[in-house]
Amino acid sequence: MRVLQVMPEFWLERTQSWLYTQITSLPTQVESHVACHRTHLLDEFPFPRLHCRADESIWRRAWWAAQDRLPIGRHSAYRRYVAGRVRPDVVHSHFGPTGWGMANIARAHGAAHLVTFYGLDVNYLPRAGWAARYEVMFPAIDRVLCEGPHMRRCVIDLGCPPDKVHVHRLGVDLQRLPFQPRQWRPGQPLRVLLAASFREKKGLSWAIRALGRLRNELQLEVSVIGGPADSPEGRRKAAIIGEAIGESGLGDRVRLLGFRTHAELLAIAYQCHLFLAPSVTAQNGDTEGGAPVTLIEMIAAGMPVVSSRHCDIPDIVEHGLTGFLAPERDIDGIVDCVHRMLAAHDKWPQMLATGRAHIEAHHDARRQAVALASHYASLRAISC
Repeated sequence: MRVLQVMPEFWLERTQSWLYTQITSLPTQVESHVACHRTHLLDEFPFPRLHCRADESIWRRAWWAAQDRLPIGRHSAYRRYVAGRVRPDVVHSHFGPTGWGMANIARAHGAAHLVTFYGLDVNYLPRAGWAARYEVMFPAIDRVLCEGPHMRRCVIDLGCPPDKVHVHRLGVDLQRLPFQPRQWRPGQPLRVLLAASFREKKGLSWAIRALGRLRNELQLEVSVIGGPADSPEGRRKAAIIGEAIGESGLGDRVRLLGFRTHAELLAIAYQCHLFLAPSVTAQNGDTEGGAPVTLIEMIAAGMPVVSSRHCDIPDIVEHGLTGFLAPERDIDGIVDCVHRMLAAHDKWPQMLATGRAHIEAHHDARRQAVALASHYASLRAISC
């Protein structure tokens, strides 16, 4: 079964290691080909069947660019070329806009078409003019996958027929995430991890300000992994994080470690006691859509977590049982959740074991890859 995995632009951003896990965990009967416009970090994300526009001759790229300027181009001339070479049984478009661009191409090649929504494409892009395009796309595709029940409702609200929308939870590689339940006792320094790109929806400034409220009662050591995009907007976000650190009074108790490889992230995480990830709905409408994959990984690795009641996070973290959830943008709520987590330090073994069991049952990458292959197989059978 040949599947064309279509990326919106890059293969692959460092913050998309979860996408690499999803594709490389597929069973051997699935022959995946990846179509992208540019490659990035190939030493971290190698793949054997990679079709990249930037690797083609300058003449071909010029021809495809000319085609893309036509009204029917949809910036898809290169993707049409790759589909013709691969002749896939199934086209899997990652992110809603990619699905819109691939809809006619998949149909022209008689391939089943599956689109996975992730986050930015669910809430922010419809406000930015994509709602009408989605209305055109939904009748033309065969199936939509999304991370959880909240995202499923959002996609249905965008106009997709409910029978086309399926929940498919993202998997994490449990073999790379040994379960090491953390321990902490009052009087010890509390090592807190924040790991996310510097985007408003990640709630980093709220997390930092909440930790500032705790600085006089706890010995805090805060590690921040991630950074801003290389753009004016990214630099503005970085300034907001810097301002929050200054206002928090945490000073040199905060280590800004920048972007790290996935292996480096995990190595640091295993040295920390608490993961703090209070996601919020950004002012421009951007949300997690589902839930941060890093949150899933930290629970799997035995890390206590404090997060927020945002999108599908409550589907990952059961408040009071496997972690604690604050309302969005609620510093007092985050502080209260940290207090409750620390007060329950003697109950961490059971809490963390329950969290790991939930991830094993619903987010095991190998199991989820088999489920994804089943989606491919059923769609291929229908298209035939």
